[in-house]
Amino acid sequence: MPSPFALRRLELFSSARQDPTAFLRFDRERLRFSLGTSLADLAIPVELKDDARSIVRAALAEVALLLSTHHRSFVPADDVDQLILREEYGALPQVAPQLGPAGGGPDLRAAAQLAPAIHPALTGGIVGAWMGKGGKGRSLVALWIELLRRGFEEMASTRDREETPLVVALALTSEAAAAERSLRPWLPAPPIDRYLRTAALAAGWLAARTGLARAWRDSGRRVGDPLL
Repeated sequence: MPSPFALRRLELFSSARQDPTAFLRFDRERLRFSLGTSLADLAIPVELKDDARSIVRAALAEVALLLSTHHRSFVPADDVDQLILREEYGALPQVAPQLGPAGGGPDLRAAAQLAPAIHPALTGGIVGAWMGKGGKGRSLVALWIELLRRGFEEMASTRDREETPLVVALALTSEAAAAERSLRPWLPAPPIDRYLRTAALAAGWLAARTGLARAWRDSGRRVGDPLL
């Protein structure tokens, strides 16, 4: 039976195929600030500060190292030796040896429960360690919550005219995608790196989803699919 997330993905792809050019097009008249002289070159001036960028990159680097060392039975011994010699290895949070949730609040438990469904290498123990107390994934979730909270406040100041939270989400997602290039030092050599890199990026998506759901709930908006 397909998972709800697989079905939701198919719905989104179907919607995008109906009108690809308009699927994520912003209405210039609803934006407070924009660049360009036509819809074809429309750009929204957004800058992610260095401290926020550092949180994104540090969180993805940590989960990449967690994945590489936790699944060491699949990683060549020489690569494992190189990874555990890194200074950051000694500061990694402890991973519980289980597939499902290992504790924590409802948001963390929900993320740990979902994790293996989006990538087999993302065990509940890894996600619980990374997004739990002492893990850098916790900071990434907090970053999403805080920036989206500000986004909702700014959208309210425009009487919901500007879709500011969507601008925030696109900026953070873009930064996470750009961070992929910096993950090489935290992963084993090819071809295994491709499998674990995908898992690390999936963890970034999971942190984003968790932060978005929390920010959506805290904003007092209707409970449901935040993608709406």
